[in-house]
Amino acid sequence: RLARAFRLLAFIPELYRLISLFSGALRSLFWGMMLIVLMIVFWSVISVEFFPPFLENAFKDDYEDAHATCTKSFSTVWTASNYFFQILVAVDDWGTCVLPLIEEAWGTSFFFGF
Repeated sequence: RLARAFRLLAFIPELYRLISLFSGALRSLFWGMMLIVLMIVFWSVISVEFFPPFLENAFKDDYEDAHATCTKSFSTVWTASNYFFQILVAVDDWGTCVLPLIEEAWGTSFFFGF
């Protein structure tokens, strides 16, 4: 039945061309997503290695409630990857961990800028 549906596409050239171009675009979208995942994992490894010393000093009186969340977010590569995905794709929760880290160590602003 599926093959019969594809044969019907040959009778409508515009639809056939649209579907063939869409399938070609899916390959590019897949590799673009793989690149994004690779970059998120790369920066997650770096953040797990370098952020824990700054996390202890970054949360003073103003950000006490965010201390546990941020410590957990940068404890493993998996949780850091989830946090970066949340920041980059959903553009959510920027201020909870990022702003206190930048206030504590200004060099981390370069990290979050890239």
